[in-house]
Amino acid sequence: MPPPLPHPVHLLSGVRVCLSAHYVPGPLAAFLLQGLGAEIIKVEPPAEDMLRGFPPFFGSGDEKMGAWFRSLNGGFKSIVLNLKQPQGVEVFRQLLGQCDILIDGNRPGQIEKLLQSPLNAAFPHLIYVPISAHGQSGPLRNTAAHDGNLLAMAGNLSYTASGPEGMPAMFSAPIVDILSAHTAALCAVAGLAGRDRGHAGPRSFDVSLLHNAFFLNQLQVAAMNLMPEPPRHDQAWMNGGLANYKLYACADGKPVFFGPIEPHLFAAFCHAAQRPELIPLLYADNSKLVRELRALFAAHTRDEWNTLLEGTDCCFSPVHDLAEALQDPQIVALGLRQKVTDPNLGEMQLAAFPAGFGPDSAPPLLPSSAPKAGAHTREVLAQVLGFSEAVVAGWMEAGIVAGE
Repeated sequence: MPPPLPHPVHLLSGVRVCLSAHYVPGPLAAFLLQGLGAEIIKVEPPAEDMLRGFPPFFGSGDEKMGAWFRSLNGGFKSIVLNLKQPQGVEVFRQLLGQCDILIDGNRPGQIEKLLQSPLNAAFPHLIYVPISAHGQSGPLRNTAAHDGNLLAMAGNLSYTASGPEGMPAMFSAPIVDILSAHTAALCAVAGLAGRDRGHAGPRSFDVSLLHNAFFLNQLQVAAMNLMPEPPRHDQAWMNGGLANYKLYACADGKPVFFGPIEPHLFAAFCHAAQRPELIPLLYADNSKLVRELRALFAAHTRDEWNTLLEGTDCCFSPVHDLAEALQDPQIVALGLRQKVTDPNLGEMQLAAFPAGFGPDSAPPLLPSSAPKAGAHTREVLAQVLGFSEAVVAGWMEAGIVAGE
């Protein structure tokens, strides 16, 4: 008898999410929920999600779509609503009545001002997850900011590795956006679980980039209770201050990361490198150990180090560029990249859902396409909200809704 086929990951099947957010955090939170089986209805204004027009682009002409938008919005249903018109607001209100979760990327208070009522009172069943820059309260609640602004404000950049001319180095990925998306998805699922178990609350959350940027400091905030000065770059143990948790340049100029915090892992490296005399320097003379390791790594190319340390458990990693990372055997083995054939944009390679599942489950497959703006306007209005084709056609003509 053949083994049973793996089950699809439909843990959130039947859960409907209204997404009213652009850029990264809101769509990524919805992407995570969709990967677990939720249905996502993306509400876009007539001007559309600005990330659609952010380069580089797949396709051209009417099929042109920003690569970043494509990566985060695949599989969503898109409806274009003009919320500056009263009837558009009423359609939005009815849509919220049919959804389990609202992910809101607007300024604090904007949705409730639009609906002229508190969300919890109007929709007691709805799990409300707003994602803002500075949070729902405080003096900066309505001030615009992006990832780098919050990292600067929260103190993170002050102790990152040094960039040119001693300036803090910028993060290469929008790390606060990504963490905020994960936090939003976590809150949404927790809210659902609480609601379905009859718990009193909460039904709404406050997921801000500032919440998440500051939480990235958790270890350092705890350490500051015991330290006379705040951390600086190349001083704390996780930002290059320790000889055995640091980046080093090889003979060919290519960097490697070396991180054997544990003494037995450091000793394994020293024996493999035939430098056992370095073992006593660990935690005894950090400055001297840094000098020794710089000279040692600079004596061989990165490939030579890879060969020398193969099979040695010592937390050594070459710093891959992204093209090299895509070919890494471990990344390939985990299925962390997926090839997708988009019917409109052709074949592309994307990062897979950021978790694995047991052998009896199939990993979430990435959707084959992302919607054009308003691609599902008629479908959502008819099938989810029950409006007739004649009514929808009238709204299209009046500019209340738009799309296909």
